[in-house]
Amino acid sequence: MIQELLTRARMALEDAAGLRGIAKGLVQAHTQHVHGGRLALVGPYQRKAPIIFASGSNRPGDIRGFHKAGIHVGAAAPDLSENAMQELEHLAGTGTMVFLDSGAFSEVEERPDGPPVVVKPITDDEWRRRLAVYRRLGARLKGQLYVVAPDLVGDQEQTLARMTHYAGEMQALRRQGVHVLAPIQFGALSPSAFYWKATWTLGFPPVPAFPLKKAALWSPEDLGHFAELVKPPEIHLLGLGAKSRKGPAYLDAIHEASPATQISQDSNLIASAVGRDKATGHAAPGRPLTAAQDAVRDEQLEGWNREIEDPEFGAAGDYTEEIATPSAWAGRAALVQIATEAGLADEEARAWYRDPDGFLQEEQDNGAPWYLEPRLAQALDNAWSRERQERLAPTRKASAIQRAFKGHPAAGQVRPRKARMTA
Repeated sequence: MIQELLTRARMALEDAAGLRGIAKGLVQAHTQHVHGGRLALVGPYQRKAPIIFASGSNRPGDIRGFHKAGIHVGAAAPDLSENAMQELEHLAGTGTMVFLDSGAFSEVEERPDGPPVVVKPITDDEWRRRLAVYRRLGARLKGQLYVVAPDLVGDQEQTLARMTHYAGEMQALRRQGVHVLAPIQFGALSPSAFYWKATWTLGFPPVPAFPLKKAALWSPEDLGHFAELVKPPEIHLLGLGAKSRKGPAYLDAIHEASPATQISQDSNLIASAVGRDKATGHAAPGRPLTAAQDAVRDEQLEGWNREIEDPEFGAAGDYTEEIATPSAWAGRAALVQIATEAGLADEEARAWYRDPDGFLQEEQDNGAPWYLEPRLAQALDNAWSRERQERLAPTRKASAIQRAFKGHPAAGQVRPRKARMTA
């Protein structure tokens, strides 16, 4: 009995020694690789996949389509319509995140022989209008929202001045859980020195955002050195596409210096996916979104008078249910156009405007109801078709985006949960 216990104790000690040896070897290997500037062990376990936003998604159909494709949405605050704003609010509580650019890049014109030149200054009133968009979406999306702090492209001094001026608004957004991005402009200050000044100015540590568009001045080595000094929880790469050839160098440089840093990036996916052949009018080669839109349109036209149902966003309308109740779908402009096309006399038109549904049931001088009058029936059909096409546009664009970007590196980043209906 005693011998058996001694044997078990010896085996346990041997196992423990073996585990200690493995642990020691892992630590030594990790240390060697880190000191050599490479990550062999930490990288696979801590390195996070980048968050990729489809910027330029300013229309309801774009927003809906990328959401359904599992691609995070990017938009520009000054370019959002009320419908697009509501579509973004509709994403609250889903897995889809939203990157909201300030649109400051349109303020300047890039020059090959020097820094950008301001050509369309953004006034204080305009900045406050854009920040109101931030506030409205921040109230609904909270931690799902990423916003770019006010800046002046290519100018460190003026960027810090703008951050100072609007620091209160940025602090309020951060309290809501919004990710506030501070663009790291190129200039006399090093990236880390500029970042610490931006942190002091804003009153909190923002997410550093490096402009990496066509004429990018920041190198992978610059970002690696910054990440090594600052060790930020997040870094955003402005304008770096998911398929960019230079992308891996930037991501590797950051992660080798700070493996736990979460990288996010944005680029316009739509612009490179649309275009037609001038000779044929068909989608040009390598333009999958245009081809997908054409296919979806043809499919929908086959059932033009049937309801098109989107399980998440609702139906686009059914002809047999709606044509007899124009008050439910035709606005004042549409009612006027119907009266004009039908050739209604002044008194008839006034009765039509007062109660279009009742007017259709009234009798004409010949005793037949107005809904059987050929010109009025044709005008109603035309108006319903126009209105339905407008309602179908977001659904059509969304379906086309899902098809066109299937298999794209940005697709399927998240499996979106069903969106909550807005109040």
